[in-house]
Formats: sequence, structure tokens, C-alpha cells
Amino acid sequence: MFGTPLTRSATIMPLVALVALVLIWGRHLLPAVEVAVVLLLSGSVLAAVHHAEVVAHRVGEPFGSLISPCPSRSSRSA
Repeated sequence: MFGTPLTRSATIMPLVALVALVLIWGRHLLPAVEVAVVLLLSGSVLAAVHHAEVVAHRVGEPFGSLISPCPSRSSRSA
């Protein structure tokens, strides 16, 4: 349905994290639940970085380096 396992997780992880965040907002939680929520939100950040990398790759030079969160160094000298 979504393609590769990385694409599937990058699509599903933010949705799961959003649902978890809505369910726990404003509540006092056990430390184990807090750790689980932190891991879900961290996965969402990594999914956002993955999406930015995909867009940067599709757009190409020179605009891809402006979009990419971690632009690679060019082998050409300035």
C-alpha cells in the first residue's frame, strides 16, 4: 500500500504519535508511559526528516540543498 517499510513507518509513525499525544495531553503519566510517548514523538521527527530528504532528492540541485535538513558537501570547489 505505502511502498517500502521505511515509507510505511514514516507515514504511520506521525499519525500514531498524534493520537497518543491527544490521548495523554494534560494528564499525569507514569514514567514508562512518558518514555513511550517520547519515543513516538522522536519517531515523528525522524519521519519528518525522511520526508524532507525525499523531497530534496526529487527537487534536485540547487533547491534540494535548501530543503534538505542535512545537506551533503559538494565535491566541487567554490
